[in-house]
Amino acid sequence: MSARKTVGNFLHRGQELFNLLHEDSEGLTNLDLQLVRSQLHMLEIQVTNIQSLRELRLKDVKTASYLEQIRRGS
Repeated sequence: MSARKTVGNFLHRGQELFNLLHEDSEGLTNLDLQLVRSQLHMLEIQVTNIQSLRELRLKDVKTASYLEQIRRGS
């Protein structure tokens, strides 16, 4: 399964979880809540890492392009 499709499934299931948490949060233990919080934190870290890597690649491309222009004397 592709990452894009998995994200779509995650978002759909996340909406279900959000609704259930809103309707019936009394059935959850503190451990359940901590597990959800931990999972969200791990996802946030992963997304931040991916975005940072993309920004670095973009900067590398811009820097390489700039250096190529300098080399060519443009």
